[in-house]
Amino acid sequence: MKFSLSVVGCALLFTAGLSNACHGPGEGGNCSIRAKVDIDGRAEPNVDSKRIPNVYKKGDCIKVRCQATGDEIYGSSIWDFDGKYYLPDHYVKTGYDGFDPHIKRCRSTPPPPVGEGCGGHLNAKGLSLIKELEGWNATFYDDGRDKFTIGYGHNCDADSTHCANIHPPISKAEGESLLKQDVSGFEKYVCKTVVHDLKCPLNCNQFGALVSFVYNVGTSPNGFPRSKLYEDLANNCNYKATSNDWTSSFTNGGDLVNRRKKELTLWSTATTSKSGC
Repeated sequence: MKFSLSVVGCALLFTAGLSNACHGPGEGGNCSIRAKVDIDGRAEPNVDSKRIPNVYKKGDCIKVRCQATGDEIYGSSIWDFDGKYYLPDHYVKTGYDGFDPHIKRCRSTPPPPVGEGCGGHLNAKGLSLIKELEGWNATFYDDGRDKFTIGYGHNCDADSTHCANIHPPISKAEGESLLKQDVSGFEKYVCKTVVHDLKCPLNCNQFGALVSFVYNVGTSPNGFPRSKLYEDLANNCNYKATSNDWTSSFTNGGDLVNRRKKELTLWSTATTSKSGC
């Protein structure tokens, strides 16, 4: 009896406890773990981690070395690790709704060192603020600016491929995952522009308030760089002037004054936890 190399390889990997599938696009044989859609890889099992686009194409065979728990994606908090990338299990066809009993668990990620603060990400107060300000909708809706939107203001016009796989109504946990994905670029922008370039240290609450502001006004030359807040921070990190000018900056004719007041409240809330940028 003859056996193909791919089948023997899969059998060996399965026996070793690594997976019940072989890695590689277009492989046949008895591979049973495949990509349901084109999948982006992540450096860590969370939506804030660096994204590497299309590491697998739909139908590719995936060698899953271990499974971990991370941010919830469409109802599943399981992430599959292939030795290089973490993949949301929602997009991986393992044949199991939960953990695959044939795949070992990844070692848990160690907690951040004490004193690292919020690690360059929104803390709970900052995330809650943006949730409140953006509002919630479990189904698709028009945000009033002809933008196809869902959850906490997730813009599907800018993410059509991903949104094609969303089946409303979504849970608030799914909406939070989308929001974290949306704000991650703004977190990095505030870290780079304010903390590193302008050399203005921020605590976690100041960081969260500023991310909310930048998320709202944008990072284009006509957005945050043109604001009075940027000017104040560029002036030797004048935090007092920043506080004084907050509620009058980019208020859209007064429509956003309430948002600015809530951001200012967070900005002014004392904490010893640093931004961690």
